[in-house]
Amino acid sequence: MLFWLKKNYKCYTATDIDSIICAELPDQNIDPMLYKIVSQFMIHGPCGELNSKSPCMRDGKCSKFYPKPYKMNTTFETNVAPIYRRRDDETKFVMKKGVRIDNRFVVPYNQDLLLRYNAHINVESCSQSMLIKYLFKYINKGPDRARVGFQENLNDEIQAYLSCRYISPPEAIWRLFEYPIHSRHPAVERLAVHMFLEQNIVFDENQSLDSVLSNKCSKDTMLTGWFKANELYSDAKTLTYAEFPSKFVWDRQKSLWKPRKQGYSIGRIANVYHTASELYYLRMLLNVQKGCSSYAAVRTIDNILYPSYQDAYRALGLLGDDKEWSEALINTSYTASCSEIRHLFVTIILFCEVANPQQLFNAHWRCMCDDLLYKLQTNFAMPNLVVPDSELQNSLLFELEQILNTSSSSLKDHRLPMPDENKMLELRNKLLREELDYDRIALQQEHSILLP
Repeated sequence: MLFWLKKNYKCYTATDIDSIICAELPDQNIDPMLYKIVSQFMIHGPCGELNSKSPCMRDGKCSKFYPKPYKMNTTFETNVAPIYRRRDDETKFVMKKGVRIDNRFVVPYNQDLLLRYNAHINVESCSQSMLIKYLFKYINKGPDRARVGFQENLNDEIQAYLSCRYISPPEAIWRLFEYPIHSRHPAVERLAVHMFLEQNIVFDENQSLDSVLSNKCSKDTMLTGWFKANELYSDAKTLTYAEFPSKFVWDRQKSLWKPRKQGYSIGRIANVYHTASELYYLRMLLNVQKGCSSYAAVRTIDNILYPSYQDAYRALGLLGDDKEWSEALINTSYTASCSEIRHLFVTIILFCEVANPQQLFNAHWRCMCDDLLYKLQTNFAMPNLVVPDSELQNSLLFELEQILNTSSSSLKDHRLPMPDENKMLELRNKLLREELDYDRIALQQEHSILLP
């Protein structure tokens, strides 16, 4: 579950996080019940040198990065999750599988939740936008599945397998009791967008052509209905197409907009790919134009009717300096993965008229490389690895160059810098990374103690 906290309860400091999340063993004498629950449910492993045969071990190291390092205080790092406080306290330990376990193996938890539910509940602080995309990928990927094959005739490829569905026991119970699977608030109205006389028409295969032309073609779509509503209602002229559902309701039976009497909804214009030319600019204009009664009114700016939607968009001052491509990357970054954003950037560079590719790259390179840092941390088994921006940017250029090479192109063909091969070798040098992966704060504290 992902919880958004109210403004006054958000975690802005290490003290705020410590008030909610703990990664240490409680005092057995002061709180024996909590100590018993943490010892039973919130201890990882043992693994690593204590137990090399633990299921979490991969290539001689724990895949969950345990044991964690000792920390006197909770700290924040750039592009990584908070590092929780884990003090080196010899008085706090638990015996598990004959091994003495300390704070380094404690899974982060919330004291109130453990005391209430007496179960394993891992609580983490999520302070990065990319974690939200990561979570919603899991929500929308569907239930787990397993394929089982039933085969009699080895030569019958069609009957060679039967696709079956596996549902885990917790999900089965949840569905049997008819608990809600998902919810949405507020309601979102998906608004159709299309060029003049290019709306989709759905009809039955047995329906006559005359019937289709007389019935289906005469019905208004949400967009054409918006044009008519702007002529009928004075309040409608103060709203854009996207704002319209907040004050009006679409009647699907009568294909018209009616004033809203209750409830609340927000509008979301259907996504249009930026290479769709005029349709893309029509969609962008509908986000800013108000009170339009026709397609011609959408491309009318200051009483001047422009020949195309792109010209009207440019007249509003929204097209200069590659703003349309920057807007496309920003909108995509909210929902797409880094790999998809990189492919979109390459598509824009290859097939669109970008005035300044270097400037576009400098403005959006960070949203394209979140996964690159995670891969380095995973490959090196260094969860707190911090890579300088120059090296991370160089790694991103290497990925973009590979994508461009598949289209017989290169970064240098588009006035973009080429990746430094020497830096790439250093970036992938595990031995060098291990030597550079030191804790500055811990070394500074050790220095202050040893120097006298």
